[in-house]
Amino acid sequence: MDGTRTPAPRQPSAKQAQSQAPPAPRYQESLSQLVARILDQLSVSAWLPAAILVATLLIAGSIRSAGGDFHAALTSIVSMNAASLILLTGAVILATTLTQAFEFEAIRLLEGYWGPGLVGRAPGRLGCAWHARRRKNVRSAIRSVQYTARCQALSRLKESGIPDAQLDVLRADWDMRDSHNASKRIAKAARAIRWLAYADPALARRLEALTRKADEYPRTVPILPTRLGNTLRSYEERVLPVSGASGLEGFVQREFDRLPASIRVEHDQFRQRLDLYCSLVIVIWLAGAASAALLFHVGWAYAAGGLVLTALLSWLSYRAAIASAREYGVILVTIAGLVGDAAT
Repeated sequence: MDGTRTPAPRQPSAKQAQSQAPPAPRYQESLSQLVARILDQLSVSAWLPAAILVATLLIAGSIRSAGGDFHAALTSIVSMNAASLILLTGAVILATTLTQAFEFEAIRLLEGYWGPGLVGRAPGRLGCAWHARRRKNVRSAIRSVQYTARCQALSRLKESGIPDAQLDVLRADWDMRDSHNASKRIAKAARAIRWLAYADPALARRLEALTRKADEYPRTVPILPTRLGNTLRSYEERVLPVSGASGLEGFVQREFDRLPASIRVEHDQFRQRLDLYCSLVIVIWLAGAASAALLFHVGWAYAAGGLVLTALLSWLSYRAAIASAREYGVILVTIAGLVGDAAT
């Protein structure tokens, strides 16, 4: 030993250690990026129908494997191992991808755009005839209830002391005649009267309900074979004069970036709800048919119960789709109003 101390080796800093660490394999980075990109492209409205489809098939398959024993089927589902859960997650992602790919087609199918072929021609003709008759009956009921309500209102208005000259103006307006003998002051006072408040409240409520029902049918464009299609078309009819020849889809895409941020958010929310419930109807039909086929081997009662549940859930989803179509139609009319005001 010569008395000199050998310096201790310097420990690399955390940053240096991280830089000296072997890089992660490129295939792992590429796989994670691919998964992240796929998940980022999937919409929220497609996840729930896909999860319902996979869960329904899982439950039906477990009940069949357990021979109809619900407790054993539930136990097998709860005790799934990690590998099964990974496969289940992959099935949900795959089903979500397929569901999103056919979201627009689901809306068109439920609207009644069934193509010119023989398969869609006969049901389309029957559906259009059915809704044309319903529209005619609703309009006839409106005229009948309106006539009764007006007669009651005229009688009560006269009892309350409204001058006959103003009542004559009301009659002329209802009959779509010109009231030439009335002065502008009398005509203005007559048209300011809320005559419906003088009618029977039950008649007023029925008239309002029938009017809302009639507003769900288009007036100048051809009728469609489904209620959802007619509801959307009735709102599209109000937007088409503003959208012009480009159509509704082109109108929204052209004007979307010019709209206020709150209107864009509401449009996306209502459209996602419409996509969600329309996709749910189709998915519930498919899941119900597949479940009935799986459960038929267990017993016809299981299959019948599955079909009844399918019918109930699909009907609820369809009603929710109609309600979403109304909200989506209102936002479309709002957009058309904003575009019209900006143009003027």
